[in-house]
Amino acid sequence: SGGRITYQYHPLPFHFSVMCHLGAMQASGRLLLFLNDDVELCREGCMEEMAALADRPWTGAVGMKLYYPQSNRIQHRGITNLPMGPVHKLQFLEDERCYYYGANRGRHNVLAVTAACLMVAREKYMEAGGFAEALPVAFNDVDLCFRLYELGYANVCLNDMFAYHHESLSRGNDETPEKLKRLIGE
Repeated sequence: SGGRITYQYHPLPFHFSVMCHLGAMQASGRLLLFLNDDVELCREGCMEEMAALADRPWTGAVGMKLYYPQSNRIQHRGITNLPMGPVHKLQFLEDERCYYYGANRGRHNVLAVTAACLMVAREKYMEAGGFAEALPVAFNDVDLCFRLYELGYANVCLNDMFAYHHESLSRGNDETPEKLKRLIGE
């Protein structure tokens, strides 16, 4: 709604954290939106709703529920940390009924949201140190959200709206030996 979008392209090997940080440094707005090019928004006004929450003084990162393409199977509705590491909550479940007292409905504070679709106030992004360059592809979003949480901010997932995430469509899956080694290291 009246905002300006600037497209920047810098040819470099895929390094999500560096690319996002380059964009954040060029941005002049008070809010930053990290939105993968393989995310398909499914509702008018969802960015405005994310912005309204991201603007609140106590909110850290804001994300939304993501489905696998052409389905109502949940890919993401927030991230939790288990002994084996961070995982997407309710991943692979069909979103046709309520789970765990409405965890897949409404708006909930979560430990982290995915940077496939993440909005955060620029000031808070800088305060948290941005995306960790030591994590080039995976878990950089989780790391950022953990730092926001540790600074006292609440990360929020909007489950009353959704987008389709055509996961890894642009960069490919982590199935080659080199990519698997990098993923395990991160």
